[in-house]
Amino acid sequence: MPKFSYIHKEMTAVPMWNRIQNSRLNKFDIKLLDQNSAVIPDESMPDYHMTLMFEVVEEIEYTREDIEDYNRAGYKLGHPTKA
Repeated sequence: MPKFSYIHKEMTAVPMWNRIQNSRLNKFDIKLLDQNSAVIPDESMPDYHMTLMFEVVEEIEYTREDIEDYNRAGYKLGHPTKA
């Protein structure tokens, strides 16, 4: 089998997304595999480049006071009074 025959010549312009459920994950390794799922040694791919994009979704927690302040401010905007 010729070298690099298993690598796609052209990549799609649309990124591929994977969702990682483990929120405590802080380290990982990336390995390239051949068609038999054997690891391709790093020395065999000296000019290989990969771009990784990360998106972090952080949940914002609102307190009861925050919600009440927000609602109060919205009420004032919707019901202006002449002062």
